Formats: sequence, C-alpha cells, structure tokens
Amino acid sequence: MLERMSADLCDHVTGLHNSADTLARIERGNLFLVALDEDRRWFRYHHLFADFLRSQLRRRGPELEAVLHRRAAAWFASNGAIGDAIHHALQAGDPAWAADKLEALALDMVKQSHVTRLQEWLRKLPPEVLASRPRLLLGDVWATFHISRPLEAARSLTQAKRALARTEGS
Repeated sequence: MLERMSADLCDHVTGLHNSADTLARIERGNLFLVALDEDRRWFRYHHLFADFLRSQLRRRGPELEAVLHRRAAAWFASNGAIGDAIHHALQAGDPAWAADKLEALALDMVKQSHVTRLQEWLRKLPPEVLASRPRLLLGDVWATFHISRPLEAARSLTQAKRALARTEGS
C-alpha cells in the first residue's frame, strides 16, 4: 500500500521493529525491490509486484487497509511529508484529517503553482467536508482562477462566503 518505503516507515506501519533487516534481505534476494536513493534508505516495489501486494491486502479486508493507511499518514505528517500524509489519509477514508492538513497547505500550493495537485485533493474530499472549510474553498478559488476559469472561481468564492458566514454564526 506504500508507494515508497523506508525502514522507519515500515516499522511504524506494521508495528514491527525489523524492517531494515527485512528490506536488506529482500533487496539482496533481488525480489522486486528498487532502491530510490544512493543511501538505500528509500525503496519501492516493482509496479506489478506492488499491484499484487495491494490486491492481497484488499482481500484481507478494507479495515486493515484503512488502519495501515492511517498509520502511514501519521508517520508522514510527523516527518514533514504532508503531501504523502494527505494522500494516505484520503486512502484511509479519513477526509476530515486530510482536510485539516490540506488547510495548512492550500494557499502555499497555489503560490507554488501546484494547483492541479491541490484541486485533485479537493475533489477527493466529500462535498460536505469541503463546504464546511472556508480556507479550502478559498484555496479552490485561487487555484481555479489561476487556471483561467473565472466562473468556477466565482462559484467557489460564493461557497467560501457561505461557509465563512456559517462558521462565524457558530
């Protein structure tokens, strides 16, 4: 379920404490593991093998998959990889947690021209979560305006105003 992994991340997700040895053994055995850096700290599985492992995880149950994604989200968040944390929170079915993290990033993502990624994440949030978050809606306004869609930006701005009025009235 991890697109990239390190021993620390694997230990956190699995609850085990021998991931460094396991990853080294898998790599030595040339078992579909690809190093992503020269230090051999980050790895990924060959895409076909990763797909196979994901299908095996899904067979074991969506509850386990959600638990593992939540653990990965927490690890990535505590290690400063908020984008990865958001991805895993969404995969875990925890849109409120993802929205919390995304609120802190949205306007910076627009400033850095990461509008496509921002909009991709915003579209994955349930409409009721997005509608209750004025900051996220403002991020959507800027992102949509940035890609020259002023009418859509105006609609998002109207939603943001409504959400702000609701939060101020609470």
